[in-house]
Amino acid sequence: GRQPQAPSALTRDTMDAKLDYRRLRTLNFIGGEPLLERLNFHALEQLLAHDNRDCFIQFTTNGSMRLTDSQISVLREFTNLHIGVSIDGVGPVFEYLRYPLQWSVCVENLDLFRSITDNVSANYTISNLNVLYHRDTVAWFQSENLRFHYNPVKYPEHFRPAALPRSVKEHIAKNHSHRDLAFLLGTEHLAEHDQQFQALLSVLAEQDQVKGTQWQDFLPKLHSLIAL
Repeated sequence: GRQPQAPSALTRDTMDAKLDYRRLRTLNFIGGEPLLERLNFHALEQLLAHDNRDCFIQFTTNGSMRLTDSQISVLREFTNLHIGVSIDGVGPVFEYLRYPLQWSVCVENLDLFRSITDNVSANYTISNLNVLYHRDTVAWFQSENLRFHYNPVKYPEHFRPAALPRSVKEHIAKNHSHRDLAFLLGTEHLAEHDQQFQALLSVLAEQDQVKGTQWQDFLPKLHSLIAL
């Protein structure tokens, strides 16, 4: 896989000139993949060098990176660390939506994160591809005692939760009595939802051709409903 590139001295110098490590109170690392970037760990090491272990540190990660022993040691030095892991489904659903990531690696890293800090949560993005699996995903979060918050897709419109055929929405409403679903799917089915779903199928076909996958293999429940 890709190896993180060591930052240049100028990049480090620029960061060090801008950050008052001794007085810093919050440091939030977001994407790309912040655990891949060595410069982020340079900042953490500088905080430790300035005896600032109470700074609130937050990482938003996709759960794909295997940390080194030295990185783990650095993270464990901080008393106020939060790690948010992007998890949009369980098993094959996760692997399709987060291709080419592996579910087993994400679960292993989640366990590791929880051994580093007790402040770990999940960031859950809901689209029309995983809304049918919403109950399964929430049940897994609950079984893991994992706090989560969700964000519905708004754009592109063909990935919105409401961009589904009427029959699929009716199935979800009948079989998934979760209070969030009415908000996600809306109360009225519109013709534009069918058009957006057809646009989605075209996008998935293009993506699958590039990736060498078939979405039907990862999302069989969705495929079975639209094939009726």
